[in-house]
Amino acid sequence: MDWWTSLAASIALLWIFCFIDGNAVLELRLLFHALTKAACHLYLALLPLRRAATHFADCARHLINNAQQTPSPHGYLHQGQSLARKGTLHFLEGMCVVCETVPNLMGAALSVGAAFCHMLQGGFYVLAATLRTIQINLFSQMNGEKERWDKERLRAKESEKKLNSKVLEYISVFCQDPVSALRIKVDVPPVYR
Repeated sequence: MDWWTSLAASIALLWIFCFIDGNAVLELRLLFHALTKAACHLYLALLPLRRAATHFADCARHLINNAQQTPSPHGYLHQGQSLARKGTLHFLEGMCVVCETVPNLMGAALSVGAAFCHMLQGGFYVLAATLRTIQINLFSQMNGEKERWDKERLRAKESEKKLNSKVLEYISVFCQDPVSALRIKVDVPPVYR
């Protein structure tokens, strides 16, 4: 690593440590959780692939042996079919193992995507904290503007909270998982629906 890269990395780390807030720390924790989950899914996905590779190799071996057999007057058809069947069984077992592995590979990909999202969200929280600091420094140079600005921001946050509570109420009633939604329709008498 050259001198300029070290300097840039040091400045970036110093910037993150100076402006990190609770939201960024939470996103960092979620980032590490998603990376750990991705590693576990990847391990669970790659572990059975060795067995699948063995089955595919056995399949190829049986099919090659079947193709290399010289015809004999008695039992050729039976032994050739036996090798072909064994090869087919190994191929099918290998395909089953691969198909059972795909969900774990998808889970690993989703976890890596989630880690990327948490990294971006944490970066935006650090950027927002940086911009807030710049804003506070500007307000310190202006007389009386900070109080008006704080009142306006507080009013906007209150209206956002009201809207958020309505959305959360809607989600809790109408956007449940199918089992909970079914339970509401069955358990709750029609008077309360």
